[in-house]
Amino acid sequence: MFLLFMIISKNGNLMYEKEFFKQDDNKDSNRNIRIASMLFTQHSLTSEITPSYLNKSNELGLKNKGLEVIEFDSSKIVVHQTLTKIKFIFFIDGNTTEYDCEIMFRKIYDLFSDVVSKNPFQDLDQPIRLSSFD
Repeated sequence: MFLLFMIISKNGNLMYEKEFFKQDDNKDSNRNIRIASMLFTQHSLTSEITPSYLNKSNELGLKNKGLEVIEFDSSKIVVHQTLTKIKFIFFIDGNTTEYDCEIMFRKIYDLFSDVVSKNPFQDLDQPIRLSSFD
């Protein structure tokens, strides 16, 4: 099950967030912004310190650098970075596989490319407030 989904811009701004499972009603409104900032920083740091022989090539032959998966006892955080350095982050429970995230990432990225990237009024560093993207 997908718990939370975020899109972070190449500058570290939280562009989009969608919670699928609300844990508490009185959460801090800036919690997801802090989480996005922390994950952006961790991804940047791990991409700098990752040895070159550990970098995996994807189907396009491009090297994936940095943080990809953080595993906890009952959940995971999966990070997908695009060629334009935009990060798609999935918070999933322990029963959801990384393959499920890959399928969801491809669907969301197709929608992102069609709806957000082609919109002349949408800046790629600003929050996504398009009803057609929800």
